[in-house]
Amino acid sequence: MKRATLLAALSVCGLTGLASGQVIDSQDFEAASGWGNWLVNGNQEVFFGGNPGQYMGVPFMDFWGISLRNEDPATPMVGDLTVHPSFTVSVDFRVLQLRNFFEEDMDPANFDLTLEFVDYGDQMASVYMTGPALPSVAEGWKRFTWTVADTSASALPAGWGGTGDEDPVTFEPRLPANRTFASVLANVDEIRITTMKPGYFYSSNFWEAGFDNLLVTVGVGGPACGTSDFNGDGDFGTDADIEAFFACLGGSCCATCWQGGSDFNGDGDFGTDGDIEAFFRVLGGGNC
Repeated sequence: MKRATLLAALSVCGLTGLASGQVIDSQDFEAASGWGNWLVNGNQEVFFGGNPGQYMGVPFMDFWGISLRNEDPATPMVGDLTVHPSFTVSVDFRVLQLRNFFEEDMDPANFDLTLEFVDYGDQMASVYMTGPALPSVAEGWKRFTWTVADTSASALPAGWGGTGDEDPVTFEPRLPANRTFASVLANVDEIRITTMKPGYFYSSNFWEAGFDNLLVTVGVGGPACGTSDFNGDGDFGTDADIEAFFACLGGSCCATCWQGGSDFNGDGDFGTDGDIEAFFRVLGGGNC
């Protein structure tokens, strides 16, 4: 869709500007200011070669996996996250080297990047969503985006899993019977972005990898509603988001597009006039 067509569509809807989500945490790991107490595998070590500038990561050493995490009560992503109807987490990730103990190169695509919220409470539980596979060494930096469309949801949204209990048949992790998606988000003790998906066993390998340009944004829509960063690139309400939305309406959703696809208003019906109207309301700064 050409820019003139996009602007015409906005004009028809009576919109005069595009919405921007409220940024509650942003770390580019440039200035040495504590970086919000984010850690990679327990350390705050930065390297040159980021996207751009510096990035936080690990040198070439043996690790079970690579995790960006924070359990500082002062960070906006620890505590009661249900105070935000919805929010989006984005980060850049790069694998510079990945080898096994036989010094053979490994394919990073065998690993996924997972966002996890952990409640240590009386009975530890967590909820998590696995993102796309890691980029190859040749790909360089890749943007990952996760959207929590409704923090008040009881059931796990599509694509989300839980831990704290185990399925007696499949032995896969699951939420305890007395826990919900919302109850975990209301008591977050730690946030993780990790190459280690819950329920899987990992052997130690030699990694050199890192994170850059962490961004957490709230106020982008309402419960069960999509986000104005529809294509998941970290920029809200751009022409690219509008193009991605209309491509999704046509059945071609991008891999990083909002997880609800063309059901933008979350009513269970895909690609309706209601979804289109809700999309333009969110672009204009409103809710679904």
